[in-house]
Amino acid sequence: MLCVCPGVVPHLASRLPGVEVVWLDRYLAQLAAEVEPVSSLRVAVADATELPPLPGIEWVEYTPEVPKGKFSFTLSPDVVRAWHRRLIDAEAIPGVSHVLCACPGDYLQMMLLRREGAWRLSRVEPVTLAELACRVIRGAQDG
Repeated sequence: MLCVCPGVVPHLASRLPGVEVVWLDRYLAQLAAEVEPVSSLRVAVADATELPPLPGIEWVEYTPEVPKGKFSFTLSPDVVRAWHRRLIDAEAIPGVSHVLCACPGDYLQMMLLRREGAWRLSRVEPVTLAELACRVIRGAQDG
């Protein structure tokens, strides 16, 4: 069984004995690990210790202020500043083009904050592990 959110995996695994529960991002990363890299990307990540190696992806660890809480359309000014600081810190790293989001909620929050008219343009693009793995696989197929 595949799950989209990493936090759900242990809960489902404990509730479904005998069923293998896998985080979708991890599954796609395993598939991508078997292909030859076509291009390379530097990706800012808050914690690279749990991340699988992906061909052509260089994990660049940085220590952002990670905003707390769940996805919301209404954020306090302090939380908005924390999200903006995370993008600014990633943008300051030479050669980094993407910032890894830990879960779909983080990705949606960052994309909402980056929407046109809401914040200045940023050269750093939020991305999930699943999206990176798909880019690696697609690049190998196109190459």
